[in-house]
Amino acid sequence: MPKIKVLYIHQDGLITGSAISLRHFLSAINRDSFEPVVLLAQEGPARQLYEELGIEVIVHAFKRFWTFPGPNWYSPTNFKQLKALLPDKQLAAFIKKINPAIIHINDKASINAGISMKGAGIPIVQHSRSSYCITAAKINKWLSASAISRFADAVIAISEDETDGHEGVKNLHIINNTVPQSQIAEAIAQKRDKRKELNIADNDIVVGMVADISAKKGAWDFMEMAAALVNKYPEKPLKFLMVGRVAESGQTPLNDGKSSPLSPKQYVEQFIANNNLKGKILVTGFRKDALAIMSGLDVLVVANHNGVMGRQPIEAQALGISTVVTQGHSGKSTILKNGFAGYVISNPVKQTELLTSIEDLINHPEKRAEFGKHGQQYAAERFNPIINMGKIEGIYKELLQAN
Repeated sequence: MPKIKVLYIHQDGLITGSAISLRHFLSAINRDSFEPVVLLAQEGPARQLYEELGIEVIVHAFKRFWTFPGPNWYSPTNFKQLKALLPDKQLAAFIKKINPAIIHINDKASINAGISMKGAGIPIVQHSRSSYCITAAKINKWLSASAISRFADAVIAISEDETDGHEGVKNLHIINNTVPQSQIAEAIAQKRDKRKELNIADNDIVVGMVADISAKKGAWDFMEMAAALVNKYPEKPLKFLMVGRVAESGQTPLNDGKSSPLSPKQYVEQFIANNNLKGKILVTGFRKDALAIMSGLDVLVVANHNGVMGRQPIEAQALGISTVVTQGHSGKSTILKNGFAGYVISNPVKQTELLTSIEDLINHPEKRAEFGKHGQQYAAERFNPIINMGKIEGIYKELLQAN
């Protein structure tokens, strides 16, 4: 029996959360039944993610429509991207030559592919890996969601937060992102070495964030929390680890909407100096081994302002790490259950609530252990690539039977 060719369409060539999430799913696809092919809109390092799995990667430029947050409605960039809402005959012809049995669009920025292939007789699956809750131009939310409702035969949201705009879609599924157990085991095996590399002692209590260092990702909330706890508990062996890119130029947007003339790197350095936090707040910059470094944390903080929980709580639970995460915009996300594997706090962040949650965990190691155990059990059930890819394969088969 011939294999079912599935074309996965991704918006760029960067190694981002959505690119990594696609890679995790494809690592578990049944290669006896399916032949995955990845189409990237741009060349980039993401190619290697899929070629390492023995998957063919094709690069073909097409127009993107950005909504997370995307441009303001009045900007020239927005008027330019409106062209992505029109069918592209050349793109359609290119895709037809690939001859897929299923088209799977990896996120909303690539809806031009779905618009172009509408009516071609090929089932289209639209993955919703982002929310419209922070879309800068609200009309773009309507334009994007309306287009998807017209061309998509099925929509897959990665959590309850990403179903927004698709509530009326009949064939709507929630299938969480995943993390391979092999990567988790490898990261845990490196835990002690990574702590040693970063001069973290065995008895140090390490609270960390693993994300770009910016207001959007909650970095300033994290630093304020660190300063308050170091001041309150000078005798505790506390360390605060910030793992992620930090820009070395440009101004620094702050939580109040204003900007500092300092670059983000300078802003962080000045905060550390002004609050006597040298040796307490450790900034690693971008690390390819971020998952292994995360395994060495005692508590992970995800205080982003995006209105969604993101990938990090999934990874932390799989690693057995207690997590404090800001609530998604819907208030319904089941990525992390409050009081079970960590704490879910208000979004935007309330500093008192963040402090209370972290304080409880640093003072109660038995609770950290309990939350960690619960998280690993939950991750095995909810974030398993084989189980969740199996659900997606089931959607493919149903669409092909209906087609």
